[in-house]
Amino acid sequence: MVIKDTGVSIDTNSGSLSASETIATTPKKVWAMLVAHHQISEWWGNYVSIEPHVGGNFEELWTDKDGNLTRAVGKVTEITSPYILKFTWKESKWDYETKVHIRLRELGKDTLVEVTHNGWPEEMTDQMRSDVSRLYYGWRSFLRKLKEHASDNRP
Repeated sequence: MVIKDTGVSIDTNSGSLSASETIATTPKKVWAMLVAHHQISEWWGNYVSIEPHVGGNFEELWTDKDGNLTRAVGKVTEITSPYILKFTWKESKWDYETKVHIRLRELGKDTLVEVTHNGWPEEMTDQMRSDVSRLYYGWRSFLRKLKEHASDNRP
């Protein structure tokens, strides 16, 4: 199944997800929102942490639709301030890990935030396809919250 929406595309057959959003602030300010713990907790939540250096830990906790506590963990694999953040993503029920790439592009006074999430196994199961679909909504929410936080904090 392929879904295309404004700023988001998803292919559940290959496990490729891309999302983007233009945010009315500079890459430097968006970057701080992505990597500074006090800023992350304001818009993403206290249940997310990232150590912004290669080898640093990433963790997100949430409650799934069945009420179970779920955890995604990973390691930062590349960081180039203020434009590139890459990390692995492995959920507690998975026996594989995926890759997340967040890229910031300067567009005059705005910033284009692009998220790519891929790296699922070649043999996609129905559960994996379901996870890709779920993450589609998760990344849309991520970008919406980031944009709202940026607009709330304009000088």
